[in-house]
Amino acid sequence: MSAHHTTRSTPHRPIEIALQKEEPFANHPLNNQKLTITWKVSRRALGNQAPAGTSLATNLELNITKDAYDWSLIDPKGDQRIKINDHQSSTPISITQTDDSFCVESSTFRCFIATPANSPARLLYIRTSIFEQLKLPGGRYTPAISTITAQIEN
Repeated sequence: MSAHHTTRSTPHRPIEIALQKEEPFANHPLNNQKLTITWKVSRRALGNQAPAGTSLATNLELNITKDAYDWSLIDPKGDQRIKINDHQSSTPISITQTDDSFCVESSTFRCFIATPANSPARLLYIRTSIFEQLKLPGGRYTPAISTITAQIEN
């Protein structure tokens, strides 16, 4: 048995995003919408950072709106949620839009979303330093789920 940590990477494939509005990007890519990207993370790897619960894997969730973003760790069985303070989420995000894509950038992540005409939006890639901040072992973490949903205005 080797004492070396190994990680397994999966082939990169775009994740389709379920859009919940007819015209999702009227004037702004995330106008009245929220982009959520979720990773499955081992409870054991998180140690005492993991939310209370019984699931072997927890969800690491990134929620992005046109003005802000936040990170959470969630136990999927008990729905216990812990907000992660990355000390950067108060910094502004930048969104760059083209005819068929948009890029969202902050000090802790950068993601690129393809929005081809007559096709579902797709998360093409995301790079983030959150795994390093959580002191998780190196490797490639592929998102499990990506969704864009309409937000209800209060």
